[in-house]
Parts: sequence; structure tokens; C-alpha cells
Amino acid sequence: MKLLRALALAALVTPAPPARAQPENSGARPRPESPPQNAVRPRSYQLDFQAGRVEADTNLDRIELSDNVVVRVDRYRLTSDRLRLRRGPLGIIVDGDGRVAFCPCPDPPVSIGFSSATAAPPTDLLIENPTLRVGSVPIAWLPYLWLRSPDRFGVLPPKLAWRGDDGLLAGSGVHVPIGKRTADAGPALLDLRGAGYFKGGAEVELDLATSESTTKLRWDHLGESLVAADAHGAANATTGATAAWRIDAIRGERGRRGTIELEPASRREDRALLSVGRGFGGLVGGLGVSATGARAGAFDDPGAVGPEAHLGIAGALGEVGRASASVSATTTTHRTLSTFSNARQRAELGLDARPGPLSLGTVLREDAWFESGEQEAGRAALVGAEARAGLPLVRGYGEQRDPLLHELEPFVAARGALSTEKGPLIEPPLFGDDNLLSLSAGGRTALGRYGSRSAVSLVASGGLVGESDDLEPMARARLTGRTRLLAISSDVAWLLGDERTLVATGKARVGRADGLRLSGYAEGRLEVEPTLARFLAEDAWDAPRVGFFERPGWSAGGELGVPWFDWLASAFASDWDVSEGELLAVRGSLGYRHRCGCLAALAWVGHRQGREGVDAWLTLDLLP
Repeated sequence: MKLLRALALAALVTPAPPARAQPENSGARPRPESPPQNAVRPRSYQLDFQAGRVEADTNLDRIELSDNVVVRVDRYRLTSDRLRLRRGPLGIIVDGDGRVAFCPCPDPPVSIGFSSATAAPPTDLLIENPTLRVGSVPIAWLPYLWLRSPDRFGVLPPKLAWRGDDGLLAGSGVHVPIGKRTADAGPALLDLRGAGYFKGGAEVELDLATSESTTKLRWDHLGESLVAADAHGAANATTGATAAWRIDAIRGERGRRGTIELEPASRREDRALLSVGRGFGGLVGGLGVSATGARAGAFDDPGAVGPEAHLGIAGALGEVGRASASVSATTTTHRTLSTFSNARQRAELGLDARPGPLSLGTVLREDAWFESGEQEAGRAALVGAEARAGLPLVRGYGEQRDPLLHELEPFVAARGALSTEKGPLIEPPLFGDDNLLSLSAGGRTALGRYGSRSAVSLVASGGLVGESDDLEPMARARLTGRTRLLAISSDVAWLLGDERTLVATGKARVGRADGLRLSGYAEGRLEVEPTLARFLAEDAWDAPRVGFFERPGWSAGGELGVPWFDWLASAFASDWDVSEGELLAVRGSLGYRHRCGCLAALAWVGHRQGREGVDAWLTLDLLP
């Protein structure tokens, strides 16, 4: 039986070349005929089967299988009481009533009934009279169904969603590979989807993924329109130059209302950047074009657009420090703000030393900003310095290969920043016009293992902070940790003199990332000046172009994830504006994955501020 099956498979999969006649008594030995130079080599196809009875005709071009037949073709599993296998122009034809599943399960949750199927390389399956079955219940029927390889052109699964007050949305799409698979990368994959609102609108989505870039475009129209773009990537030339681009934009009257997720809908600006640069040792230079505009602006408003140039250098100063400097210039044109130019210059010098058991570190930073319009000009500058001295003490416990380490370090630190701002600035760098100083002393303790990257660290300090002529007491703490069951990162600062409190950031997770877990975040400030709030934050005092803590208030959110079984999990999350007592967003999901991996399903439902009604959708994946 095994020999017969092997011979039958060889005859079906690889056609035998015709024999070449030899003259009688010629004495010549038969030689295999060489294929023409332009001949196409037939592609192989992996096929295996088992059956209680196998019959083959004399030419071995057809096989009859009966009695508990199972045929395996790549990722497909065909079952029946009786099947006939024969070679066709596209591949192997399987005739007979049966079912095809996508996993080796004896009772798959989803299968497709068929009257005939053609298996064609590399992994295509053309099915006649397909009937979708959930368990043993037929759900849907089509005259034909073509299951295709991800590297081949094909139709995407149907899309069905409920878009809040916009109503029901349904559609499908096509999958288009571009190019050929190589040893270094696969082809570019293009997914083009179209769907229609039952109220009379439409949505078109384009997803293009390559080895170097990702592009997502969305056009949505229902009374009004929006166009959303999220694209980023980079490409390297043989000359050593690198081109990079980043687009994050939502345009149109429907921009915010038609965006489902809270985070992209709440951003204030659209941004786009295309640049080309090259490095020469530690020197990097580049040229590009940038655009900035208000989120959900009009289609005919490109925002402020113009060229920009960048030049930077960085390197190590032996074993004692590091230095970097950069300068960039931009000229932009806006239809209402006319033309303005700005130049930014930034430099940093860091020095470190270890005299005996001590640890000494100094950082000097400088940032300058110049801006000019057609009638007015403005400038701003920041000069800052930070010095720190500590006595690090380390002790190890346990195994030598990856011991448990305990670090204890008392330290003193001083930080100062002098900033000035003059003239009107269209894009203020958020320096303010301040003279800030902090003096503190504290300690750092950490416990963890380097090998497992599990550690918990606490830094606490106290001292004075504020204007150089008006210092007030403050206390600050930072807690970070990451273990298998815990992850936390938080910065908290108190101004003790007048009951003002600042919480820079706070994020935490309790439980395994892939198990039962509760995660949450909280961030914001009370009536502390924005510049002082950023100065108190551990890593933000010298970040003048970052606008967090710009307004007072608190926001918080959290997520509860519950893996009910190894095949079923759920999650529930929400975001709140604590200061206003408003619910910003709430969402929940339920995910299913069959134990053998042949089926995955995800149901999602949510609501966010700014959209009427509830959004929901269901996705199915037969080959996750």
C-alpha cells in the first residue's frame, strides 16, 4: 500500500516525460531527453492521504479513495467517504462530496463543504459549490470559492460593522501582492477595501505594507467627508543616503466625528515630513519638506508648508563624556499667516567621573529659537545645567551567573535653568521667561536581576525649588519596576508650601501581560505654572518643545484583561477626564481562538466622546 501510494502521488504531482523511441539494434543506450532551454519546470505540490481502500487505473493518472478518506494539501485537510484524485491543468483535482477544514482537528469548528476542489501551487484551493458550516450547521453557500496564498491576488473576507449613529457598514476588498518574493524580503502587500453605509455613504481603505514602510489611507463619506493618512517608512540608497517620511493627518469636516478611536481624534495637529539625509562619521545632514496644520482642517488648507534643513554632530569624549550639537532651519508659508522662518539650535555636553567610590555627573544644555515673519521677529533661549554626586553601593545575593543585586545610592543634586522669550512667536517653544533653580538630596534603591531584566527602583528626594529669589520646599519621588507580575512607572512631585501637587505620569500593571491583569494610568497637574511643572518632572525640564502640563487638569484610565480559558479572553477599558467628571471613552472586547489555531474571532464594542451611539464590529480569521 505504501509503495502504491508513493507511485500514485509521483504520477499525479510530477508528470512523467514521454519516452523517446530508439532504432532497433542500434546499440545506443536510451538517454533522458533534455528539456528545451525555455521550458518551464513544473512546480511541486505537497499532498498526502490516507484511506481504507485505494484503487488506481493502469496509467496511474487517477486514484479512487474510499472508507474514511483524509487528504492533506498544505494547510488544508479534506475529508469524505469517497474521493477521486486526478491531475488537471492547474493542479490536482479532488472530485466527490466532502469537507475542507483548515486544521488537523477531527471536529473543526468551521469547515467548507464541496462537490469538487482543485489544489494549485503554491497554496491555492478552488472549491465548487462551497457551503460554509459552523459545526454541522450550513450557514452560507456560493457557486465557487477561491482560497489563495498570501502571495497571490485574492478577495478579502467580508467586513461588517455598526458605526454608532452612522448605522450599518458592510463591504469587502481585494488583496494584491506587488513584486516577487526574494531571499531578503517578501512582496509588497496591498489591501484595498470598500464598504457602504446603509444610510447612503461609503468608506474606502488602503493598506500597503513593504519591508521598509507602512501606509494606511482612509476616505469616509456620509453627508461630509474625511481623509485620514498614517504613513511612515525609510529607504536606503546605495550611495549611503536615507530617505524617511512620516504623515499623520486627518482632514475634512467629518475628520474628528468620523474617527473611531479616541487618541487620533484628540490630537491637535496634522503633521507631515519628508527628508533625505546622509551621515559622514559623527556628522549628519539632511533636507526635507514639512507641513503642519490644525487637525480636521479643510481639504483646501494645507497648513504651514515649507522646506527645512538639519545638521547635527555627536560623539563621545573619550571615556569621560559625550557632546552633541544640532541646528535646523525652516521656512513655511500659510495662506492666512503669510511666510515666516525659524531656526533652532541645540547643544549638550555631558561629563562623568568615578573618583574612588563616588559617582559624579554634569550635564550642560543650551537651546535657542529664532523666528521672523514679514513684519515682526521673536527669539527665545534656554540655558540649563544639572550636577549630581552619589555614592553607589551594590551587593549581590544568590547565584553567580545572575545574582540578585541590591543597589543603594545616596546623592545630592542641583539643577538650574535660565530662559528668556522676547517678541511674538507663532510657535512658542514653551520656555517661558523664568529663572528656575532646584537643590535636592535623596537616595536611590533598586533590587533586581540583570539576566531576567526584572527590577524595582525607587528614587526619593527633597529640597527647594522655584524662582531663584523665591524658593519653596518640595519633595519628589520616582518609582519604576518590571517583573513578571508587576510593571509600574510613576513620577510624583509635591510643592509643600501651598498644597499644590503635581503628578507627572503614573502607569501600572498588576498581573501577567498575557494573563489576568489590571492596568491603569493617571496624569496631570493642579495650578502649577506649566514651565515649573515641566521643570519638576524628572526628564522634562529641558524639553521646551513638549507641551504636556500645558493646562491644569487630570485624566485617568484603566484596562481589565481576563483570560477566561486558554481559548477565550476579554478586556474592558475606559478613559476619564477626572477634572471635569466626564467619560472620554469606554470599550470592551471578546476574543476567541480555537485550540488548534484554525479559527480566531474578535468582537469589539465601544463609545467615545464626540461620537453619537455605539461602535461595534466582528472580525473572523480562518487562518490566524
